[in-house]
Parts: sequence; C-alpha cells; structure tokens
Amino acid sequence: MLLATLGSAIAMPVSADDWVASKLRGVVLTLVDGQWVKLERGQTVPDDRVIRTLKTGRVVFQRGAETIELGGDTQVQIFDRSGKRFTTVKQYFGTVGVEAEVQDVQHFGVQTPYLAAVVKGTKFVVTSDEDGARVDVKRGQVAVQDSDTNQSTLVAAGQSVETSSGAPLDVSGKGELPDVVDARGRVVASSETNTQRLSVGNSGDDNSDSSSNTRSNGNGIGNGNGNGIGNGNGNGNGNGNGNGNGNGNSEGDSEADDGPGRSDDNPGRGREKDDD
Repeated sequence: MLLATLGSAIAMPVSADDWVASKLRGVVLTLVDGQWVKLERGQTVPDDRVIRTLKTGRVVFQRGAETIELGGDTQVQIFDRSGKRFTTVKQYFGTVGVEAEVQDVQHFGVQTPYLAAVVKGTKFVVTSDEDGARVDVKRGQVAVQDSDTNQSTLVAAGQSVETSSGAPLDVSGKGELPDVVDARGRVVASSETNTQRLSVGNSGDDNSDSSSNTRSNGNGIGNGNGNGIGNGNGNGNGNGNGNGNGNGNSEGDSEADDGPGRSDDNPGRGREKDDD
C-alpha cells in the first residue's frame, strides 16, 4: 500500500461545518487522488472523502456538539447535503458511533448496504460487514429502514435491530419492542410478536421454535442447523435438536479472518490487516 502524509501545506481552514479529527490513534487513512494518505489529529475531512481505519486505528470526528466515531477496520464517506443541514455517513464496513444533537427535524443518517438509520438527535452505534448490519441505540430513538425489503421500525434506547441480505428486520432489547412495517405501512411484526419472540429466545427450551431468534441472540447463523443435526439423538423431532440454531456457532467466527482484500484505490467492503 502506498501511503503519504497530508502535510500542513495543504491543510484547509476550519469552519463551523467542517468535520475535524479531534481524537486519533493508530493508522487512519483518507483517499486523495487515488492514493491513501495518513490523516493526522486536528485535520479536517472534505465532503465525500473516503476514510479508512486499519485494525488498530480509531478516530473521532467532531463538528460542534456532534461526533462521528470510527472503530478499527472501518471505511466510510461523510456527505453533507448542500443548502440543507443533513449529514449522511455512508458505511462500507466496520463500526460507526454517532452522537447527534437534538433537533426538531431529522438531520443525521447512516447508510449501510443492508439498512439506513435516520435520527433527529440521539446516540447510536452501527455495525456492518459482508453478512449484514446492526443498530444499537444508546439514547433517543432511531428510525431504521431495510434496504432490501423496505421494512422499517423505530428503535428506542436499550434496543437493537439487525438484518442480513433478504432477511426481515429483527428487533430485540429492553421494554416493549416496536412494530416493524412494510413499505405500505402494514405491520409485518407487531410489538406483541416481538416481545413473545424475545421471551422464547431467552427461555432455553429446546422444544420451542428458536429459529426466529437466531439473529436476535447472535447465535447459530449459518452453522446452527449443522450442529443441531450433527448432535441429534436419532429421535426425530423428539428432542428438538433440528431447531437448535441457538446453540450454533456465532457470527463472531468471521472475526478470526480479516476478510477478502481489495484494491487500495477503490473503496469497497473488503478489509485489510493493519501493518503498523
């Protein structure tokens, strides 16, 4: 990888609308004229510039009272709509934390390949990879829409929503869970259904249908059915092992692999190891 350092000779003056790297550690890069350039603390990032953190890289961008925090192995672009104060973070992969000031209108959003989250004012974290995306709300409420199914929901503090390609929105967390509606506003998963599903997922009863809970609990995706069949006792449905997705391998298995590489010159969803 070719790296350059963005020197003070081309530093831009800071304005009230600029995102400034207020905190930074590790390797954080921006794509300038097809070349990856190291970002330094205190520098601003122009609109729509591709930003990437390597595995040990962390950065917090600040604009007034609002912040965008990038975890390690993350790639984004930040867009500010001209003429109207609306910020969109396009997240290719990784972990993005947002703290947006409270306003009367929606003015901040995060867009991943799987879902979009839009807020008026809140604190939330979006995690995205090649398998799907998840939103965890820390404060306030976040409107989330699935990019494939156009289903949407309003997630409150202490709650999460996740999805993967072709799968419906899956809500979990504290309190009464929100309805999930389709593009026409019809309820496809009610708060009562979500609450019952959460209760079933936590019961630990092998005889219950746990397949609808696998993504809520982060377990058994892709591998759960294989293990369920492998551990069967030959009793068919007697022990419910065929549905034992909850005991399968977690999505976390993919963390052992830094994922497919890609060209340094083009933003995408591949990941790259940190070579500090």
